[in-house]
Amino acid sequence: MLFRILFVVVLNFFFTSFYHTISQNFNEFSSYWENPQIHRINSEPPSSNFYHYDNYDDALNNNPEKSPNLIMLNGMWKFNWVIKPSDRPKDFYIPDFDDSDWREIDIPANWELKGFGVPIYTDVEYPFPSNPPYIHHNYNPVGSYRKKIVIAEAWVDQKVFIHLGGVRSAYYLWINGEFVGYSQDSKTPTEFNITDFVHYSDTNTIALEVYRWSDGSYLEGQDYWKISGIERDVYLYSTPQTYIKDIFAKASLDSTYHYGLFDLDIKISGSDMNFSVNFELRENSNKRSVYTYSSENKDFPKEDELIKSISNIKIQSIKKWTAETPNLYSLIVFLTDDRNKIIDVVSTKVGFRKIEIKDRQICINGTPITIRGVNRHEHDMINGRVITKESMIRDIQLMKQFNINVARCSHYPNRPEWYELCDLYGMYVIDEANIEAHGSDPYNPEKTLANKPEWKHAFMERTKAMVERDKNHPCIITWSLGNETGYGQNFKDTYNWIKERDPSRPAQCEDAGKTGLSDIYCPMYKRIEFIEEFANSNDSRPLILCEYAHAMGNSVGNLQDYWNAIDKYPNLQGGFIWDWVDQTFLKYDEEGNYYWAYGGDMGESGVVNDSNFCANGLVQADRSLNQHIWEVKKVYQPIKFETIDLASGVINIFNNYDFTNLKNFRFEWEIMADGKILFNGKFPILEIQPHESRMVFLTLPEIEPEPGTEYFLTIKAFTRNDKNLIPENHLLAWEQFKLPSENPKVQKDFSNLPCIQSQENDSLIIISSRKFKIFFEKQSGEMASYNFEGNELLQHGPKLNLWRPPTDNDLGNGMPGRCAIWKNIAGRSVIQKIDLIQSDTNLQIKTLFLDSISNSKFKINYTIFMDGSIGIKTYFNTKDTTLPEIPRIRITITVTC
Repeated sequence: MLFRILFVVVLNFFFTSFYHTISQNFNEFSSYWENPQIHRINSEPPSSNFYHYDNYDDALNNNPEKSPNLIMLNGMWKFNWVIKPSDRPKDFYIPDFDDSDWREIDIPANWELKGFGVPIYTDVEYPFPSNPPYIHHNYNPVGSYRKKIVIAEAWVDQKVFIHLGGVRSAYYLWINGEFVGYSQDSKTPTEFNITDFVHYSDTNTIALEVYRWSDGSYLEGQDYWKISGIERDVYLYSTPQTYIKDIFAKASLDSTYHYGLFDLDIKISGSDMNFSVNFELRENSNKRSVYTYSSENKDFPKEDELIKSISNIKIQSIKKWTAETPNLYSLIVFLTDDRNKIIDVVSTKVGFRKIEIKDRQICINGTPITIRGVNRHEHDMINGRVITKESMIRDIQLMKQFNINVARCSHYPNRPEWYELCDLYGMYVIDEANIEAHGSDPYNPEKTLANKPEWKHAFMERTKAMVERDKNHPCIITWSLGNETGYGQNFKDTYNWIKERDPSRPAQCEDAGKTGLSDIYCPMYKRIEFIEEFANSNDSRPLILCEYAHAMGNSVGNLQDYWNAIDKYPNLQGGFIWDWVDQTFLKYDEEGNYYWAYGGDMGESGVVNDSNFCANGLVQADRSLNQHIWEVKKVYQPIKFETIDLASGVINIFNNYDFTNLKNFRFEWEIMADGKILFNGKFPILEIQPHESRMVFLTLPEIEPEPGTEYFLTIKAFTRNDKNLIPENHLLAWEQFKLPSENPKVQKDFSNLPCIQSQENDSLIIISSRKFKIFFEKQSGEMASYNFEGNELLQHGPKLNLWRPPTDNDLGNGMPGRCAIWKNIAGRSVIQKIDLIQSDTNLQIKTLFLDSISNSKFKINYTIFMDGSIGIKTYFNTKDTTLPEIPRIRITITVTC
């Protein structure tokens, strides 16, 4: 009896403790996603992106599909979606949970684009009430994912990790029913060591619980669609017990920029055996080895983790990396045992280049560069944030073909493949931390999250994750701390950490303004007068506009004005157009016609959207071209032409490339008149060094100009070779000049034409000849009829029009309301005077109108010639300087068909 009582007491205690533990765990879990000081639980420290191989050749070729140490988990997963956390299946992670009635979803994918919930587009506002760090519990969708997989026996003596490349916004992970960890930050990967959780030669259950919003969402308030889910690659990988955990390759140049300087930090984990550390550098172009290293001492300390640093390596005859000359080297790092057998081998690409700020300019390899930039979101017209490699290559190709040389990752770290492709094909990159809190009143010093100590951990973790993952990429020339979050101590701390961790690159912060910590002054949307004032100031930094020339609607029109200033002042080094691609989705109407969907078109969400403000790209969502990208190509062209003496065929050609000789281009000229090419020719090969110019003498033909004809000389520069995604014979630059060959138009001979007759009555002025008759109404002052050879040509006569259809930018700045006074000026104006003046060759009708509302006067004067042709001149005048701008001044005429 006593035994039974003791047994019941112990059992009761066990179940009470167990229930308390489970309850405590779930309460703890729920507190994670509303606590900015909890960023990741049980995850591995962030590191650079590479794959593990078991032989040298596979690592050199770096094809992860051939690695036996990798299992891709992309594909179909079981999926359940609920609208709020309390409705989620709380025990779904148990291996024998019945998910037979669950639907499936492809991974990676944004679940709203697969029929679960609605995509929401907002610019500044959060799609939930702003109350940091809390999230509305009645509407915070949760996606539950399950995947079963068998892990082969070959991995039994290995360490096993799971890699989640990007999950939005926060998630919990279980393996075989065991809680593994938690993470936020949707734009950098998280890895977990799951060695102690997996089974070999048996089924493993992987379960993720993903929350659409969390406290992390307060730092992910970018001007973009708010969509959720597992949006980047998921895979398992295995390593030996002793393996390469991280590498930091520091490839720079000496002070003369002639020799390569190379330092390498190798982080090794699980050092439980003797091993040797080795690496080799090979030229990417021909795989020629330029340097090899092997450690002499194989008996390293028995530590869980150590860092092997190799420094002060000098390499002669180095091929330097720039965006114009993207020379890469393959770095292969491997561990060997005492029998010289490879234990672990990884590889990455490196480029030798040196970044400095000198004389108020950012310099690459000692040369000041020009930033012909654009901001780029990751966007696919069907799959949202799930981007293909082919799409990334297409973006780089179009950018290079349209003279864009720098991309700002707005406003988060992109997929790892993006940087690899920019390394390979040559594109400078501004890498930006996944930090934007635009909806949290960021410019109020008392409210900005950038100044709140409880948010420091989140700021720091997001910054570290970016830098550690991307630190080996030569294409990254600047680290950006974030975007539109305000400024405060948290950004000071992330700046200082970056400068200590990676002093080889500048760090910039738009919100730092003129007084905060930022190596580059990088404001957005500043007027030309402002940047010219900065250029003449004593600030020692370069100015590079992180955003300007908002490419929405019919725009980018004053780009040349910006670049006149940028070309004038060396410390104005360029800027980044907002932005690259329209963030619209491909949809079809009921008749099967496609259209581009923007905010509000993707379903009712109950959240106020920002309409078509997401459609402001240089290219459309399918990468077809918007018209204003041609303006960008022309203004951004690095080859400029200037006339010296056109009559003698003398022009000056400027090479504004930073590292490219113009011998790589083919030049042609042509002379046109009335849209037809009359003459053309070619230049000899031009040897013009970067940042230099040369006068060129063209042998142009003599032209006998036709009366009234204009002649134009066009100079064109084409590529000579197919290189770095730009094809051979691609037109990259051109200029056109009006030639001084002109013959005045012959005046018409009216001697054989009948005279013009006029007559008046109380209501009309009638002008007539043998072929035409024209009526003017005295009461309205308008031309009422024009009959030529028996045909009536007019529906409505000429009227003053000071209006035009508003563009997207007009709607944004309130033009339709502000300028409404000009919209119907012709309809309300009153005729003041109408006069008839006749001469031997023509007749004139002069009208004067008054608009009493704007206190403006205007004239429409007609000159009617003996052949029936009419010349019209308009004069407009207002003395009220407080009136708004006039959208457009024109005359409108409605003619019959």
